[in-house]
Amino acid sequence: HKLSRKMADLVPKKFKKDTKELMKRVNQSLRGYIQGVLIVMFFVFLSQTIGLSLAGHDSPMLFALICAVTDIIPFFGPWIGAIPAVVVGFLISPLTGVFTIISILVVQSLENYIYQPIIMGKAMKLHPITIIASLLVFGHFFGILGMIFATPIVALLKLLFQFVDEKLKFMEKMKKA
Repeated sequence: HKLSRKMADLVPKKFKKDTKELMKRVNQSLRGYIQGVLIVMFFVFLSQTIGLSLAGHDSPMLFALICAVTDIIPFFGPWIGAIPAVVVGFLISPLTGVFTIISILVVQSLENYIYQPIIMGKAMKLHPITIIASLLVFGHFFGILGMIFATPIVALLKLLFQFVDEKLKFMEKMKKA
């Protein structure tokens, strides 16, 4: 709140109302992103707990938690989190190790094709294809950090475009032309 007030103080009086409205929308968008990430992490944790239990792990919740936490890093995080579970699975028995790999692959597929696009799409009000494309583009140009920030940046750009369009009516002028 202090940061918001300080930023609003830097803006001329005639723009203060719009600035406060924009900051409120940005805050809501970022909150939606964080909630979406936490929900995806929860579903990964839950799915992985079930899968690792079925695979024969003694501590499935611990390894599921590692997988869920590393899931914050798009693409590579889930595989990094899977390494301890797979190693311990093979230490238990070769069959447990194979079932652990199968569990990881199934949960990763669920996360990539169901959890991530649907949950993040709804949380950020972005089409799933937009999310996937932004991950690819930002990943190409900025690496893993780009992938981590791709979805919130694209959501903020969309929000800014919509806000500016509301004020300047670009789209209405384009339709009339």
